[in-house]
Amino acid sequence: MVLNNYWQSKIALGSEVIINLVSNIDISEAERNFEDIWDQINLFEKRFSRFIYDSELSSFNRNAGTKQFISQEFKDILTSTIDYWRLTNGLYNPFVLPALQSAGYTKSFVSNKDIILDDFSNKTMTTPDKIKLGSDWALIPYGTAIDLGGIGKGYLANQLGNKLDKLNLEGYSISLGGDIVVNGSTKEKEPWVIDILDANDPLKVIGKVRVPENMKYCIATSGITKRKGVKNGTDWHHIIDPMTQKPAITDIKNITICTELALDADIFATCSVIFGSNGIGKLLSTHGISNYLVQYTDNKDELCLKSSGNFIEITK
Repeated sequence: MVLNNYWQSKIALGSEVIINLVSNIDISEAERNFEDIWDQINLFEKRFSRFIYDSELSSFNRNAGTKQFISQEFKDILTSTIDYWRLTNGLYNPFVLPALQSAGYTKSFVSNKDIILDDFSNKTMTTPDKIKLGSDWALIPYGTAIDLGGIGKGYLANQLGNKLDKLNLEGYSISLGGDIVVNGSTKEKEPWVIDILDANDPLKVIGKVRVPENMKYCIATSGITKRKGVKNGTDWHHIIDPMTQKPAITDIKNITICTELALDADIFATCSVIFGSNGIGKLLSTHGISNYLVQYTDNKDELCLKSSGNFIEITK
């Protein structure tokens, strides 16, 4: 059996999305598969991007305090936000949008268009247990707004992986920026190897994730080095500590986590950044996560590395 590696890349979801399909299917079938995948990604972005004025998410936030009909997908995500808020003891909270905007994160990092967006920076923060859900509707308290940046890509990565599992593929890899799902093997029938990049130098590889052969696995990287800026002379980054409602004060620059579920990887990578390098071993092990690599700074602001598990190796 002769295998082909079909590859496509586009800008979507605020980052570069890369899809690899490994199969003996012909190019026309591969193109149909790509079209279906891109349609699902584009629909997800149109529904749940806070940088699209008429997205389902933007409309939902705009009408906070009223019962609103929502898609089944949105209901699934809102249910997950409640579950992970409880699971992380409040470290994860989707109601951080006012704090994000107040800090300075008001524009997309990949769009140069001047888009009119709602300003929720003067709204308040609450907790996900205040979300009310019905069979086809939801309600959040008046004066609040949610952001799905900490959970959306993980949810979508799971959905895309489940979709590709049903196709005639030898293997695949999907990269949604910081969230990656792989399964099967490469064109050379080798296990997937994913590079981990230096937090200070994105052209430098400092580690590798070696996924066991023919295993479905998810890798998520979160940190404070990409989505950041300066507002009124104050530095900010996009990871908000729900306790302070400010950008997290942390020594972690990047953390890469490997799990069987993309949602777990996505959520716990973000929570680890908030938690800081001291004690994250206990945080992650409590939730059954043993494979991770932390890039953190010491008291001299030098980059240090700490890894755990069998799938990750430091190559620096």
